[in-house]
Amino acid sequence: MNHKTLDINMAIQKMICAHTPRISQLVVVIFLFATVCSSFGQAVGKKSIPQEEYSKWSNLYAPILSNDGKWAAWRLNYPGITDTLMILNTHNKKVMKYKEAVEYEFSPNSKWLYSYHSDRTLQLINLERNESKNFPDLELFYFSDAGDYAGVLDANNRFSLVDLETGKTTQLEHVSWFKFSPNGKWAAITFVTGEKNSIVLMDVQSLQKSVILKSDDSTFSRLAWNEKSSRLAFMETKVDTTGNPPRTLLHEFQNGSLPKLLTLHPPSQKGFPMNTYMEGGSKIFYAADGERLFFYVRPKSYLERNIDTLKNKVQVWKGDDPWIVPQQLRFNDPAMGPWLMQWKPEQKELLQIATEKLPNAYLLPNEHYALLFDKKQYEPQFKYEGDADFYVMDLNTKDKKRMVEKHTIDFKNKYPSPNGKYIAYYKNKKWWVYTIPMDSHTDVSVNLPFDLDTTDHSSSNAVWPYGFAGWSPDNKWVYIYDEFDIWKVSVDGREFHRITNGREDKTVFRFYRKQYEEYPFQRFERFTLDILDTEKDILLEANGPKHSGYYSWNSKKGITPLFTKDTKVDNLKQAKEAGSYIVQEESFDIPRRIYFLEDGKEALLYESNLQHKDFVSPRQELISYKSFDGRDLQGILMYPDGYVEGVQYPMIVHIYERLSDRFYNYITPTMNNGDGFNPKVYTGQGYFVLYPDIVYKLGDPGISALQCVKAAVESVLKTEMVDKDRMALQGHSFGGYEAAFIATQTNMFAAIVSGAGVTDFRSFYLTVGGYDGRPDSWWFEEHQWRMGTSYFDAPEAYKRNSPMDHVQQVNIPILLWSGADDVHIDVRQNIEFYLALRRLGKDVTFLNYPNETHAIQNSKNQKDLTNRISNWLAGYLKP
Repeated sequence: MNHKTLDINMAIQKMICAHTPRISQLVVVIFLFATVCSSFGQAVGKKSIPQEEYSKWSNLYAPILSNDGKWAAWRLNYPGITDTLMILNTHNKKVMKYKEAVEYEFSPNSKWLYSYHSDRTLQLINLERNESKNFPDLELFYFSDAGDYAGVLDANNRFSLVDLETGKTTQLEHVSWFKFSPNGKWAAITFVTGEKNSIVLMDVQSLQKSVILKSDDSTFSRLAWNEKSSRLAFMETKVDTTGNPPRTLLHEFQNGSLPKLLTLHPPSQKGFPMNTYMEGGSKIFYAADGERLFFYVRPKSYLERNIDTLKNKVQVWKGDDPWIVPQQLRFNDPAMGPWLMQWKPEQKELLQIATEKLPNAYLLPNEHYALLFDKKQYEPQFKYEGDADFYVMDLNTKDKKRMVEKHTIDFKNKYPSPNGKYIAYYKNKKWWVYTIPMDSHTDVSVNLPFDLDTTDHSSSNAVWPYGFAGWSPDNKWVYIYDEFDIWKVSVDGREFHRITNGREDKTVFRFYRKQYEEYPFQRFERFTLDILDTEKDILLEANGPKHSGYYSWNSKKGITPLFTKDTKVDNLKQAKEAGSYIVQEESFDIPRRIYFLEDGKEALLYESNLQHKDFVSPRQELISYKSFDGRDLQGILMYPDGYVEGVQYPMIVHIYERLSDRFYNYITPTMNNGDGFNPKVYTGQGYFVLYPDIVYKLGDPGISALQCVKAAVESVLKTEMVDKDRMALQGHSFGGYEAAFIATQTNMFAAIVSGAGVTDFRSFYLTVGGYDGRPDSWWFEEHQWRMGTSYFDAPEAYKRNSPMDHVQQVNIPILLWSGADDVHIDVRQNIEFYLALRRLGKDVTFLNYPNETHAIQNSKNQKDLTNRISNWLAGYLKP
């Protein structure tokens, strides 16, 4: 899209309308341009959106599509008001509206939708009849895989089995847990009656029940089926009144013509690790073969670890502690479990997979191998997550081989093959494939001609790969991303093909993983597995300088456009059982709307915020400027409503990092803003708003921000549309830090707003994080603050970029704000800066909101902050 088109059109319209009297004798010209002048006059007559109208605007989000493609649903969020759940029939456009929905999903058979509310009420909606059933105090809910039944368990131990064909509901009392079998024929149900507890198998059609096991003093839990629905695993737990660990048994019920119950009894089971116990609350799951079971144990010493007692005792903090004490209190030491175990019930064989030395275990597909490591191996270290040596264990031979040394534990860099015999991983700026049986490593990216990684992200000095797309079903090919394109590479690295052509016009192609809006059962502690069958159509998403959208691709037909626009296109959903889709579109002047795609045709299904057309249409453009190191940058410049050429206006500059990618975002006008900022509030009040891009030099985050912001502002000032004496700067979080730093370096702004930002590098570097108990130094050494090294190795660089070290140079009014309970950026950062400015006699105001955290959540406080900032800025920028 040419973002100056609107400006050119406006200029042409002004020229034509201004000269109409002089060419009125030219009938043809009048005929050609009459409509233009008329529409321009109407546009001029439109007014800005008054604040009292903001409540009419909604945000459309989280669209889903039923498996048969006949139903779509999404939420409309009105600030300060309960959400509206919209359900629409894609064929006859019939609309149903329901109040609120925290989450929602269509049934597998596309005849029902469940909606979960914040008051823990579950609503089951019959789509054909527009009728609903409400179930309060929800504890557990499942659709059966076939979609014929739904199971609802409430907090009063009442189980409701709903036949989704007839709507009939059967209720059972004293139920503590249930689980449908994958074939949908059975429901395993546990009962707790207070006298005799039991686990039963119920035929969901006949409702006939058969008891698997009963007990006077045990409870049953943690139900797991194998994929064939032939085996059911569950735990039996008895509380020991003598102070010993609860006694937990693991059972497998084989549901055949001759039912059989097999039991793992820890004290008598050969191979059960000494001084450990089986947790009754731990997860259990079957291997893909449906015959092996996985569960967890902990050392008995874990029971002696009383966190409340530890908190109230004298804490001893040692310099060589792998984790500092607050982190120890927040997270379980991996050496304390849980440790992964494998059980073969038929063979009565037990295998300990994870141990105290290698406590972290991830199973590879088909569960013949496990990847083991110790996340604390190289502690103490000063990254968010440490490195580790990774070992592969053969679950058949029990052999272990070290795969790689000192590698990141981020699993975005490790991808197993579908057969579980290969692992693709990223190291030393290359993609490797490790062949487990051969214990060999192959650089599969050796022949690819372009860089496969970037440093242009929110981490200081880390190199991140553009990404790994997946594996072919036959395990012979991997799919790898460069900056723009997708590459198909053989596992020996010898053959490679570029399957997209995005580099030529700077379009970024990626495989689209959100084809279906479904939440399949994910086995615990397993890798994400992406299998790309290129014999079938695969969806690609594309984002370019002038368009975005989706394409279909397979190895025979190549790439075919599915839906592309010169706007923002996202949230594509495909009907799993049909060839139809819904897709969302928006732009800065187009409120979010949804299209329905079927048989190569597109139809507008729904438009939000139709009242948008009654008010002044937003006007904005991209500006260009250079960074401190010569890179081409862009910024979004939003015009004031009713802009008049020749008049100079005040301007608000809002900063964070790169913001130009928001150009196509439709912005809903609202006073409910978590950071107190909404650009439409300001354009409606007669301000320009600028969103500049910022890039960084390692070790100079503040200096980099200052230079980029100055370059962007100077680019705008050259247009002479902005009054250089009436400009303000605003930022929140990392943007709040940048705003505070810039306040110490320049007087180009008349006022500055800094929200929840870091103001003192030294004190924040030496702060313990409120969320996780980690030292906050990792933010500086490897993440967003981009210092790349410790404070003690580069004290001058830290001081050079720290607002507090230049606080005496602040000569302009500054407004600070924080949530009093902010544990993301410690509120004391703003308190320190306020106290320093106060002591120096500077013009400073600090807003400290009680019971709020990093972003304001309370609706009343959101409006208050937005109003206070707006009024405060008006005092310095308005005549």
